[in-house]
Amino acid sequence: MTEGVGRRCSSVLSLWVAPDCVPQGGEAPAAPKARTAPGRRCPLWWLLLLPALVAAACSETPVEAVGDPLLPDLSPLAPIELFTRFDDEAGTRTVLFTSVLANVGDGDFVVAGEREEGSSGGEDPGWAVTQHVTHSLAGYDSRPVEAPLEWGGDGHSHWHVKGIARYWIVALDDQMEPTDEYEPRYDTKVGFCFYDTHAYQEGRAGTPAAPVYLAESCGAEDDTTITMGLSVGWTDEYTWILPGQAIDITGLPDGFYRIWGEVDPDRWFHEVTTDNNVTWVNVQLSTRERDGAPVVDLVGVGPDPL
Repeated sequence: MTEGVGRRCSSVLSLWVAPDCVPQGGEAPAAPKARTAPGRRCPLWWLLLLPALVAAACSETPVEAVGDPLLPDLSPLAPIELFTRFDDEAGTRTVLFTSVLANVGDGDFVVAGEREEGSSGGEDPGWAVTQHVTHSLAGYDSRPVEAPLEWGGDGHSHWHVKGIARYWIVALDDQMEPTDEYEPRYDTKVGFCFYDTHAYQEGRAGTPAAPVYLAESCGAEDDTTITMGLSVGWTDEYTWILPGQAIDITGLPDGFYRIWGEVDPDRWFHEVTTDNNVTWVNVQLSTRERDGAPVVDLVGVGPDPL
């Protein structure tokens, strides 16, 4: 039984049971008993109705949403741990980085997917995707979203929200402002499988002390239901050594550049605000004289979500 169902089961039964009702024609059972006046026998209608009430209260049906919706607030932190890679034989240059997404909202960010048995992991894996928005008193409402799920067959081996975040590099002018001198170069990351990796707002009300959503929640390839999420006050970090955490900078001349980061660029999900969905870092690209390898240096950092 899920935690939400368990809470609902207990709360509903507590409205109807008390230790002072004895079924007619028998001894008092060990289970909770129907609420009635002390010493009275349970009426027949109650005994007939009780199984249906228990079944309804303890079913796997989600708890009805009560109270105000508590929206999440996804925000990217500025890229960190910048490195370069130089393939002399292929003649390619790449900048690598660690990306971090934070939930600084009022509620957890929860994405759920369901599909039919036998669905494949190909071009159309068949997922129906929803966002679960928790409410202040109880339960959650489930909101359909257009976000696609894609299997991370590049070494991640779990499901991702495809295109939930993107990173790209553009040139800067003499005033350190972005220009369209070169076409933007984008990262090749499949997407994000959301789960709690690091506490970001420790001590804040609502921030759990330990991870709630784990990597296992992102599912196996043949799963038909998955639920992934990011707790209030936690981050999801993808380190620079993982596939896709890179932008090809082959052919770009030495100079100053900006690496942008944006979460939910298609605005699929319900959030507190989208004003903090973009951040950046300014970098200087140069070439090392002794071997022609690229070098990246951090020279500026964009806004922090807090």
